[in-house]
Amino acid sequence: MARRTAFICFIIALFYSMAAGVYSTQVIYKVKLNYAVILEQFGGKRQAITEVGWHYRLPFFTRLEKEVPLMNQNMYLGGSSAPIKIISQENVALWTSALMTFKIKDLKKWGIENLSPETLLQGDFDGIAKDILQGEEVNKLISDRETIKEEIFKALKKTAH
Repeated sequence: MARRTAFICFIIALFYSMAAGVYSTQVIYKVKLNYAVILEQFGGKRQAITEVGWHYRLPFFTRLEKEVPLMNQNMYLGGSSAPIKIISQENVALWTSALMTFKIKDLKKWGIENLSPETLLQGDFDGIAKDILQGEEVNKLISDRETIKEEIFKALKKTAH
């Protein structure tokens, strides 16, 4: 009786260990709605998995690089929602904040051709927005925000193509 109990406990522990191993190595993974997964193969080739549902991968020859949301995302000026200080054209210091909402349309360019696309986009957004904001007069920065927003939007669109 004691042998049988020990054997059953051993089998349960073995199955639990195997399940924990599969889970921790993400051999079986799930792609959620409005998300994609970038899978890197052994030779460095990267592949986007967009089909919603459960998938499996080879444990030692591939790795899950990242999960990419395909819905609207937000990016703040300076990487934070806290205001940052800019210097206007007349050397007047102003506190400002900005938010850009974007959606990934080309997953191949976003997740496969670039290793850290978020960093590249943050740098472009910060640089363009700061250049435009710092090139304006104080009165225009305060009273004509819609025109400045449109100018930043056009500059960002121009660099995207």
